[in-house]
Amino acid sequence: MLKKSTLALAVSSAVFAGSVYAEAPSVDLYGRIDLGLEYYSDSDGVGGSDIFAGMESPAGNSDEKGFSLSDGNNSRLGVKGSAELPNGLTTAYQYELGTRVLDGGANPFVRYGWLSLSNGQHTLTAGTQDNYLLMYGGLNAQYSEVHGYGAYYYATENMPGSLAQSFRTDSTLAYTFGGGAFSGDAFTATIAAHVAEDGRNNSGSEDNVSGVTAVTVGAEANMDKLALTAAYQTSVVSESDAAKAANTDVPAPSVASVGARYNLSDAANLGFTYYVADRDTDGDSGRSIWVLGGDYQLSENLNLHAGFGAGSDDDDTERQMDANIFGQLTYTLSDSNQIRFEFEQVSFSSDDDAKEGDAQIFLVSLRQDF
Repeated sequence: MLKKSTLALAVSSAVFAGSVYAEAPSVDLYGRIDLGLEYYSDSDGVGGSDIFAGMESPAGNSDEKGFSLSDGNNSRLGVKGSAELPNGLTTAYQYELGTRVLDGGANPFVRYGWLSLSNGQHTLTAGTQDNYLLMYGGLNAQYSEVHGYGAYYYATENMPGSLAQSFRTDSTLAYTFGGGAFSGDAFTATIAAHVAEDGRNNSGSEDNVSGVTAVTVGAEANMDKLALTAAYQTSVVSESDAAKAANTDVPAPSVASVGARYNLSDAANLGFTYYVADRDTDGDSGRSIWVLGGDYQLSENLNLHAGFGAGSDDDDTERQMDANIFGQLTYTLSDSNQIRFEFEQVSFSSDDDAKEGDAQIFLVSLRQDF
């Protein structure tokens, strides 16, 4: 009986191999080492939540230290590829690790880990992937390599789990129509469900036991040199029995954005994003933030990106972002090498004196792609 079943399986595989099985997916191995020398100043101790100092360095950075080596752009090692199936579908994958080269190679982390299935204009993607709130609008005006995202961080810092101040989200299932943000398609949109990635699932009276813990929707329309964008991200809450027994209202914060970017010329681009955030707590819990930024190709090898943002909180005792100034100068040494200078400053005021202050950061980085 076993021999007969094995033979049947072998014959079936031989007969249907051409019509059922696709060729092996492509395999693209890639990586990067990106290291920088960073100076950080924050004598009032209020800027750290919107400027991340000493990222991926062994001991971080502080106002007292001033200087640190930084791997803020994440040295990485990854593999990606795709395959065309006989039925017209396309599969794709990406698995990328942040390598923490300044920390003895310890504790690598997943930057990307997703699988996708596409059919024409329709794509379903599951896993750790881009934060579509950032992709559909956040990158209109802010797209530095490491620093320069203070206004975006200020808008999203109250989101739960991997949605807070992030470029990627964990445990996400997304459907995209069209090529996605920055594809240039006349219209493209994405809806994403974030599954069990809230972080408030083991906190007693503040438990969120919802399976889908957040939803993100983003859309982009392109008209020649102009792109219009909109996005909305909201927490989805189902209160635990403990929360209900304690009569606790678990907040469901949200962020909405609208924006645009315009191709001024072959050498220049300009972008704008406006955010409205809500902590969903009692009293004044809203924030409004705007950012204007762009870039200019100064020469064949030299590019300048700079911008300005500001924001306010409905609660006068919270931090008010009076200014977020950022800039990046990139010199391309070759197709696989670059050197960058980055600068960012945030300035906060508040009716609470302890929340007022300024912070600045400077970074010079060298990159090798392979």
